[in-house]
Amino acid sequence: MLQIYYTRTYTPIVTPVKPEGTPAESEGPKGQPQTGTPVFVPGNPNVPIDETVKRTFDDGTTEKKVPGEGIYTIDENGKVTFTPEPDFIGKATGVTVKRVIRTERQQQLLTHQRFILILYSLIKMVTHFHQQKMELNLLKISQDTRLLKLK
Repeated sequence: MLQIYYTRTYTPIVTPVKPEGTPAESEGPKGQPQTGTPVFVPGNPNVPIDETVKRTFDDGTTEKKVPGEGIYTIDENGKVTFTPEPDFIGKATGVTVKRVIRTERQQQLLTHQRFILILYSLIKMVTHFHQQKMELNLLKISQDTRLLKLK
């Protein structure tokens, strides 16, 4: 019996998970600082935005000077402040704000680090408690010794 096989290929395409965001824009008078905060949402609930990493510009800095326009700064909450040069008028170039996502492995490491930190804190508290108790006992022994000497 003659068997005929048909084959087809399966080719998965894996795309990177990126946070999605809404850009911020502002408008204001000449020479006055303006602020805006871009909003980010995770691209995938299994790969959350790493809230422990501060927001920066795309090159990792927190301040950028654009010649002929002004200076951009970003605070730890992601608020961008643009301070225009005194004579600048028009639409500024803008900056790109960067957020970092946390991979599953990074999440596991962070959980492990938190556990170690909690364990260390507990050991430190217990050690501190016993040290204080020992100091109180030594103080009591010292006081008892003085009382015995006085009698």
